[in-house]
Amino acid sequence: MPDYNGHDGNINYHFSSFRFDIVLDDFTLSAVNSPTVNVEWSYFHFVYVFNYHICYRKWPCEHGWAEIHTVHGDASDVKLAIDADLSFTGDTVQLSASSVTMPHTRGDIEIFVQCTNSVCVIPVKDIADAIASNFVPTFVEGVKQGFNDACNQYINHLPTNLPFPSLDINYAFSGIFTQVGSNIVLEIDSKFESKGTSPPFKPTFTPPMSEFNTISKDVNVIFTEYTFNSGIWALNASKDFVYEVSNADLPKDSKFSLDTDDYFLLLAVPGLFDYPHVNITINISLGKSGSVTITPNGSLFKGNILFDFALVDDQAPLNLGWTIDFAVSSTLHMDTYLLPNGSIASNLTFTDWKNSASLVKSNVGTVHTSLFEIVFIAVTQLENRPIEEAISPDLHGFVIKYINTKMLDHYIRIENNVLYTPPSFIPCGSHKCALQNTCCNWSTGKGCCTFPNAVCCSEGCCPHGKRCDSGHCSGFLLN
Repeated sequence: MPDYNGHDGNINYHFSSFRFDIVLDDFTLSAVNSPTVNVEWSYFHFVYVFNYHICYRKWPCEHGWAEIHTVHGDASDVKLAIDADLSFTGDTVQLSASSVTMPHTRGDIEIFVQCTNSVCVIPVKDIADAIASNFVPTFVEGVKQGFNDACNQYINHLPTNLPFPSLDINYAFSGIFTQVGSNIVLEIDSKFESKGTSPPFKPTFTPPMSEFNTISKDVNVIFTEYTFNSGIWALNASKDFVYEVSNADLPKDSKFSLDTDDYFLLLAVPGLFDYPHVNITINISLGKSGSVTITPNGSLFKGNILFDFALVDDQAPLNLGWTIDFAVSSTLHMDTYLLPNGSIASNLTFTDWKNSASLVKSNVGTVHTSLFEIVFIAVTQLENRPIEEAISPDLHGFVIKYINTKMLDHYIRIENNVLYTPPSFIPCGSHKCALQNTCCNWSTGKGCCTFPNAVCCSEGCCPHGKRCDSGHCSGFLLN
């Protein structure tokens, strides 16, 4: 903590070398007065020890130390409460404390003063009274500042719009929160957008309130069909979701080849006989329509997939090929679980593939689409095996201890139990700064400044509240 200067009547004081020990317990979180969230610890005990330098009237200044502590045991009834405003409506998440209070009764807090001068003339009661009159307002203001500094460092930079540049789409969310029973419920409007444009349709389903009255895990996350359908729409609208397949992508032992000499392709497209020894590529993209319907038995996907076959020649473009539109449907089954190393794993299985192929265009003659339908079903049956994906998300101190995914009518519920471990350092590029340090982005790269909540200069840093001034900090040398 920084040194503190002040005055009270005829007393001028300087407090320094703060040492403290704090115990917080019996935590409650309330959002009854949304958008304000109330955080309260009903059990709050502390011990503060610091040095003082006090000048009183014309008497000699005195040095000493003081201790402020709560009364131990059940006799103490000190609480700490923070009212904070939480918003998801801007470009970033915003959380800030609007007020901090420390409810207590007379006798809950004791002050001990010890003068270390050889001769002490200022009555210790006057010193204790000066400390008492300033401690609570100074302390709660310090908590408010510390809370808001932590929010600015860890929360208020979190974006509400996540871009996917390679696909030219973005994931945006906004919303409000409320309290249902004893549970905090975030009502988030999450959707995918294409080039900043929202889907032309709105959500048609809201999860039943019973979901929020019976939460048995720490965190329940619910996604409705709207999130997934907005993603399909955004991919279609961006026109950037194209997957190219060539001979190089086929397995080495494949009996099928992408060229005009392949037996199956010659059978399905007889006109290829006129173009021997030419390679073929396939560009796969989503069609104009697509939707997801979530049921307890799985998520049913219906949509169109375009297969654009093109003849390619290394010497010159041929502008030859054909395009098939597959109207497909399949059911997705998902199982989510934790791996021993803490990573989140998902097991995805597609079943009940159905398709109907229609020819969009061809300049190589007749195309027997029914043969492509047979191959499509054969491939999906051959590849109908679980897809396993594992991720290790950085949750900034939160560790997921349990996860379970359940599909219901029109929405998916993800249940989580989480454990929070406070960080032991501040990540800063390739460095790990101490918690009381500040990470600065200097011209030579990122580095640690030893001042808490510092002002970062181009080649150094200044204490909080100071300014950079040609290698100095308002009279202080750069750290």
